[in-house]
Amino acid sequence: MHRPLIFAAALAFAQPALAQAQAPAPAQAAVSPRSEALVRRLMKALDMEKQMDALLTATLPGFAARMNSGAQLSEAEKTLVLDTALETMREVVTPRLVEAVIPLYAEHYTEAELAAMVTFYESPVGASIMAKTPAMAPKVAAATQALMPAAMEEMLTRLCTKLDCAPSGIKPRRS
Repeated sequence: MHRPLIFAAALAFAQPALAQAQAPAPAQAAVSPRSEALVRRLMKALDMEKQMDALLTATLPGFAARMNSGAQLSEAEKTLVLDTALETMREVVTPRLVEAVIPLYAEHYTEAELAAMVTFYESPVGASIMAKTPAMAPKVAAATQALMPAAMEEMLTRLCTKLDCAPSGIKPRRS
């Protein structure tokens, strides 16, 4: 296999995350044991692994395009890169995300609100909604992508109205 090409493809996938500055996390107040337990139950009820899988799946078309534009990988190598990305999300990112959001949820929601969310998402209706959510992610991503060219044109028109410029002279980049 072409290790440098595979590395380049993996780097292309990670590039948006790597481009963001790594700011130190703000200090969090101590989380009560009850709040922590409720957030953990909520994360389980929300089936974070499946949600992260859906997020990754929704981003795969863009990632695949970046892989094809850079490194010339075989189908087996592309599959290896994508499988490794999914494996890393499941085994590394999702558990760390759960740990990272516990203090955030505890800070922004009361124990009563957390308990209500847990009750809902552990209920049959809540579980049904969560089971359907991953299938929605790629559809929502596609709908959003379809709306972006017109939204960018509208944004440029509004910006030029405010800045007294001609929007026809400014065109958004199309991917």
